[in-house]
Amino acid sequence: MTRFFLGSLTCLLAVMPVAASAASPADGLIAFEHARRKAVAHVDLAAIDAMTSADLIYVDASGFERDKKAYLDHLATEGVVYNSYSLDDLHASVRGGVGVLSGLFRFNVTVNGRGNVGTQYFTSVYLRDGQGWKLMVWHPTRAAVQP
Repeated sequence: MTRFFLGSLTCLLAVMPVAASAASPADGLIAFEHARRKAVAHVDLAAIDAMTSADLIYVDASGFERDKKAYLDHLATEGVVYNSYSLDDLHASVRGGVGVLSGLFRFNVTVNGRGNVGTQYFTSVYLRDGQGWKLMVWHPTRAAVQP
């Protein structure tokens, strides 16, 4: 009887979901985006370069679209200073090697001496390769004023 019980318990444990302490792919994507946000806030060009795909499409908070080279050049040469940058209300979905993240983006940034403060919703797309996640698309939308 003990052998039957232990055998049944072993089979049950084998098919149970992974323990809650293991991060899901969606949690890993959210952690990656927080790390990327930190690199952007510190204008860490080497880290940003490593975290973005070669075919990046980046739309900034003002609506300008840039490829990877133009985005990195913008950060390097236009006096970009992030006074604050936070992400909230994040929702992630991962299917195979593709991830989509959406949420709320709050920022206070100075570019070429001009301040820009705002709250926007964003949608971003990521590709996971052998080296980890890479940002492919970042697209914000101005947040509507709620009644």
